Amino acid sequence: MAVGLICAGASNFNNIFAKSPSVPTPKGFLFSLQIYYVMSKFDSITCPISTDRINENAARTVAFLVILLTLGGLYFNSWPLFLLLGLDFGFRAFGPGQFSLLRQTARWFTQLLNLPEKPTDAAPKRFAAGIGWVFSLVIAGLLALHWFSAAVIVAGVLVFCAFLEGAWGYCLGCVVYAALVRPFLKEKS
Repeated sequence: MAVGLICAGASNFNNIFAKSPSVPTPKGFLFSLQIYYVMSKFDSITCPISTDRINENAARTVAFLVILLTLGGLYFNSWPLFLLLGLDFGFRAFGPGQFSLLRQTARWFTQLLNLPEKPTDAAPKRFAAGIGWVFSLVIAGLLALHWFSAAVIVAGVLVFCAFLEGAWGYCLGCVVYAALVRPFLKEKS
């Protein structure tokens, strides 16, 4: 398990600007360039690996659904919605994911839009779903305690991570894994 796999998201992220160097500078381009610079420094980040495969396009669709549910949950100040979101994250993180409503909806969207099957390693997505599970339960708790400002901050981090995954296929869970988990794993000699 200590043997790493270069996170696929980092290589996808690096190719965004390489394909079209003469892109006109839209509003917010400098922010995008800053994110690109920071993420390009993480080329050697390793992710958890497994032999299980999932559809990358479905995973990215799930990320956009998480953004919609998070923003809706904040708009309606609904802590039960975040409990349901946490339950869905739990299905994907701690089990095969067949009971995940978001995963089933994402599969339906990818079939409806005729998006191709793009297999990717399931372990980084499972690790990120575990982080999403924690975030969802924390947000639900903060909303139940009527600490809306703190819930918005935690939800903002969740939305940011989901946006990186959905828009660019960059898994921020790999950065967390490399910084927090991997140093504690013993290297096999």
